[in-house]
Amino acid sequence: MKKNTVIIVDDDADDRYLIGEALNIVGEKRKIVEVEDGRELVDLLVKGNPRPELILVDMNMPRMNGVEVLGAIQSFADFENVPKIVLSNDSNNAEIAYQAGADGFYTKPSTLDGYLDVARRILKKYLGGLKEP
Repeated sequence: MKKNTVIIVDDDADDRYLIGEALNIVGEKRKIVEVEDGRELVDLLVKGNPRPELILVDMNMPRMNGVEVLGAIQSFADFENVPKIVLSNDSNNAEIAYQAGADGFYTKPSTLDGYLDVARRILKKYLGGLKEP
């Protein structure tokens, strides 16, 4: 697995940018690969490049929602141990996300400070910590 690569799957370009920037602000610099939907993610996984250390998935997307994306990821044995984190505007989606195979769930924040907080929690739990002060 290639270290320092995070794939963000979200149809909202602003959300992709904010969570990617937040991860790089509070943690070590990572390559952020942004994709707009699950089908684009599946194309990347088929190619096997990049091999991420984490996949962040938006729950509500057209064409292929978060549950469908998680199902597609599960069909690739090589990505079984890659943490899959779901982000959603609706906290009621947590149980659905976990049942679909998510390793973590976070409610999407509405501010940069909120994104920084979510990034800190993700880094601590799934990627081994924060940037040294």
